[in-house]
Amino acid sequence: MRPVMCNGIKYCEMFPLLQEHQENPFELFQIWFNSSPEQKQQDAPYKMMWRKHIPHVIESDLADHQSDIRVISGSIKSTNAIPCPPHSWAAASENRVMISLEPHAELTIPASSATATRFAYFYQGNKLWIEAQAIQFKHLV
Repeated sequence: MRPVMCNGIKYCEMFPLLQEHQENPFELFQIWFNSSPEQKQQDAPYKMMWRKHIPHVIESDLADHQSDIRVISGSIKSTNAIPCPPHSWAAASENRVMISLEPHAELTIPASSATATRFAYFYQGNKLWIEAQAIQFKHLV
C-alpha cells in the first residue's frame, strides 16, 4: 500500500508477506513527510501496490554489472509506473525509484530539479560509493 496523507488517513504501515508457508523476515522502512495543506484536504483513495506489478528498468554498466530500478512513480527511461492515488506523495513524478545494484555496478541517474531533495539509504551489501565518497552501511545520505 502506498501511504496517502489525505482526509481520513494520517499514517500507514506495510508488512509484506513474501512466503505463505515459511517465515517472513523483513526490514521495515518508515518514511515520514509533511504533505501540502492542499493534499491534506483531499479525499483518501485506497490502493494496493503489489511488488509484482511495479515495473522494473534494468541497466547495465560498461562492465556488464546490472542495476535494477523499480519505478515507484513517474517514469524513467520511457517506463511508466502503475497509476498512483491522486493527491499523494507518490503521484509527484519526481518521487520515483528504488534502485538495487549488483556488486561493483555503476549507475548514473538523471538530474533532478533544483528544488528536489534526493536521498539514498544503504541497507544491503558491503560497500557503496556515491561521487567518490564511501557510504557507511545502514546510513542515509
